[in-house]
Amino acid sequence: MRNPGCDFLYEDLKKCLIVIGRPAIPDMIAVLRQDLEKGIFDWGRLSIIEALGGMGDTTAVPFLIELIDMEYPDEYTSRDFVYAAQQSLDKIQSGKSTLSPQ
Repeated sequence: MRNPGCDFLYEDLKKCLIVIGRPAIPDMIAVLRQDLEKGIFDWGRLSIIEALGGMGDTTAVPFLIELIDMEYPDEYTSRDFVYAAQQSLDKIQSGKSTLSPQ
């Protein structure tokens, strides 16, 4: 369960990544892919997925689709990660990013 006392840390992480923008996307995807292959499914990873949507860059679309189709260790992890990926994909496709594309 997400610790409500740490919400500001996740929001700060998302904001920092969004500010970095497009140059960070390949590294974000590579790190996420490695972590998920290792079975690391925590809120920090969800924040990174949300940041991809906040960037509004279509570069992340194939990876977000991959996340939606991915097999997860349990129904709760699947629900959270698929939801985050879908929300990010929807933001990118609708042009409702947090920052204007760089």
